[in-house]
Amino acid sequence: MMNRERLGQGYTADIYPWEEYRIIKLFHMGISVSSINREFSISKVVEKLGLNVPKVFERRQYRGREGIIYERINGPTMTQAISQDPGNIKKFACKLAALHNAIHRKKGMGLPEQKDILSKRIHHTDLLMANTKKFILRHLELLPEGSQVCHGDFHTNNIIISSQGAVIIDWMDGTCGHPLADVARTVLIYRFASISNCVVKSLRDSIIQEYLNAYIQLSNCSLQQINTWELPVAAARLTENIPTEEKERLLFRIEQLIKEDR
Repeated sequence: MMNRERLGQGYTADIYPWEEYRIIKLFHMGISVSSINREFSISKVVEKLGLNVPKVFERRQYRGREGIIYERINGPTMTQAISQDPGNIKKFACKLAALHNAIHRKKGMGLPEQKDILSKRIHHTDLLMANTKKFILRHLELLPEGSQVCHGDFHTNNIIISSQGAVIIDWMDGTCGHPLADVARTVLIYRFASISNCVVKSLRDSIIQEYLNAYIQLSNCSLQQINTWELPVAAARLTENIPTEEKERLLFRIEQLIKEDR
């Protein structure tokens, strides 16, 4: 199996073929077993909600690495589809918003609590001073509660355009919480992440604007409501395995937001 072509690679795992209609997601060394078990449990919960997601089969070790076996979904990611048809960026961004809104219409019972996850990550980062953490945590406490399914890492790399429609993958960070925190994270990713795809990188501002316009219209929320979540979501992201330059951009943005909030 491992001699076959790798199907995909991310910050946390590699994807390889496994049997005829399955893949194995093999996690990088250093990803905790508890995180992998959490993804497996979350994927099981989400699979039962009627969303278009891959079936999840079993936990598996292979050649010293921890893995999860999923249904194989064939097709390009939405990122790849945008690269092939950049002139239709509005169509893709509206589809992104519609899929996200569909997730947020589901109740998140059985998933980890979003505010608990955000709070723990803010506590654990060593890139913020104690008084800054305290300020951000107080800000988080004042934000509204939520009970909806939130993906936690929703962007075009995690959507596969298949013959069965758009399939949403990679639920490691799925939570029960407030949808607008999830939206704020998607915007944060497109605004500050180190995007390797040149076409998507050049279109990031258009993606953000069209996605936000469509989501606001679908959900009847406001941009101001979304923006209130940016500070804690940005601080929590500092604990993730992301490039140093992205963390530097996030730190600069966090400093700006705190000045605006005081």
